[in-house]
Amino acid sequence: MWRWALAWLLAQGVWANSCPPRRDPSEEFARSEVVFSGQIIAMDLNLPGSTPGDLFDRTRIRVEEVWKGNLKGTVEMWEEASGYDLRFVIGQSVLVYANRDHQNRLTSGRCGRGGGIAESGSDFAYFYFLKHRPKASTRFFGFVTTDAKEVNASPRVWTDPPHGARFLSLMLEGLDGKHYAETNFYGSFVLDGLAGGEYTMTIYGDDFPLQQRVLKSGIKLSIPAKGFLRREIFLPQELFQKE
Repeated sequence: MWRWALAWLLAQGVWANSCPPRRDPSEEFARSEVVFSGQIIAMDLNLPGSTPGDLFDRTRIRVEEVWKGNLKGTVEMWEEASGYDLRFVIGQSVLVYANRDHQNRLTSGRCGRGGGIAESGSDFAYFYFLKHRPKASTRFFGFVTTDAKEVNASPRVWTDPPHGARFLSLMLEGLDGKHYAETNFYGSFVLDGLAGGEYTMTIYGDDFPLQQRVLKSGIKLSIPAKGFLRREIFLPQELFQKE
């Protein structure tokens, strides 16, 4: 049977205008008390709260895998009644980031990350390193832009800045060797599997590796252990002019 989705699933499909851009999985993981995946087995909607007029949705989820926290069996998620027309089927597998409220109930919040397993590929890529390479599980992400104003923009647009420098190759070198990534169509990039320490980054043109044209080098970075680092990088447009 189809049910109204909880507010904590809102971020999966349609955001309210008041919600900021979604956090990266590494950020959401750091700010959450528990992170797990499981299967929705029941939903109770519009339950009255302790204050007259307050309504809550309660979802029961059978825990399948836990990445943070101490959970097992079946847990309950509580959210303010959403009223949003997003439909999910009971039996669906979901990914949950949650904290406890003042009543010690698990809650994710309307603007939190999480949702259907099928749409959580980036999250599970990050969890892979947490599980299999815990000493080298830091994520470094951000974007390269040709507009200096985007570096200081508020709020930050981490996934699709308007003037992103697309398809550039990035090399990060540290004591654990060299790591490579490429900016996507929007100029964004992600580097996983990093250990804590000092690194130096070099940015190559979009014709790398056929031509090792260096656009910028010597970028010093301090990578935290078992966490995340985000950075916006500005490159003047004239650096892209080929000889």
